[in-house]
Order: sequence, then structure tokens, then C-alpha cells
Amino acid sequence: IILAVILASVGIATNTIKAHAGIVPTVAIIDTGYDASVSQFANKIVYEQCYSSFAPTCPNGKTTMSGPGSAVLSSFLSAVPGAGHGSEMLSGEILTNPNIKFVYIRAFTIETKPALVVAPYDSDIPTILNWIAANASTYNIQAVSMSFARPVVGACPTNTSIVSSVAKLQALNIPVFAGAGNDGN
Repeated sequence: IILAVILASVGIATNTIKAHAGIVPTVAIIDTGYDASVSQFANKIVYEQCYSSFAPTCPNGKTTMSGPGSAVLSSFLSAVPGAGHGSEMLSGEILTNPNIKFVYIRAFTIETKPALVVAPYDSDIPTILNWIAANASTYNIQAVSMSFARPVVGACPTNTSIVSSVAKLQALNIPVFAGAGNDGN
């Protein structure tokens, strides 16, 4: 349900932007990565980044990578349970508005032995959001969609760095959609 709400919200926001400005909107997705073999993704990604702080699992074997192929998951990584979430988000957003383009930021560390998907560190999120703010006009970024979950006991703590980074995007009139709780937690 949360995924549907996010997709509908991003779709409404980007359809409205397109209708008013006569431009093709770009959504920045922060997620696990995507499967480049999916035909509907062709010509949809305008820029890619990878941040993998937990371990050097970006396609170049390092903890960061920029440019073509940075967010692509190999067939081995795509097979790791949970790693396909980013492709699901991308598919859903394309179905919501086939005219959308994407900046795709892979923010998860994904390993095959053992099969492991690790969400980004809280300290990585402001770096990623600040990069989006700094490059919003270059890539015509009109919305941010991020979805990652991790176990939390009690109330989620406020991270002032993330709050500040989101405020920068809001000042640029870029909405940030953050989904969590797909497992009901």
C-alpha cells in the first residue's frame, strides 16, 4: 500500500510538473539498484551514482561510482533476496508516468556470499540528498523517491543532517517521498 501511495504521489507530482512546464520531469530514485536487462528501463536513466559504504560493491569494486552503469545490478546481485526492490520502484514509476526520466542512485550494499542487502548508513543519506540538490537543475530533478527499511526499536530518532538536506530540496520545490514499513513495522 505504501509503495502505491508513493508511486501515485510521485506520478501526480511529475504529471503536474510536465503539464505546467512542458518538460519531461526527472525523478531521483535512491534504492537498491536496477536490472538493466529490463526493456522498459531503456533510455530512462539520465545519470547514475553508487554509494556502498558498508563494503566495496559498486560495479567498479569500490564504495562509490559515478556515471553509466553505476546503479546497475549484475545478474548475481539481482538474485539476492530484496535486491530487486529498486527495479520494482523503477517499474512502478514508469507505469505511473511513462514520460518520466530518472537519476538513479544505488545506495545499498549488496553481497552474494552471504546473500545480504544492507541499507545506507544514516550518514550517507545527507551526502546523497545534497548531491541531488546540487545537481537538480543539471538533470531537471523534480522529485526524490527513496525507500529503505531497517529494524528500529521505539521511535525513530531525528537526524538533523537528513532534516537539513531535505530542507534544501524543499527550498528548491523538490518533494521528497520516503517510504518505509512495507513489512508492517
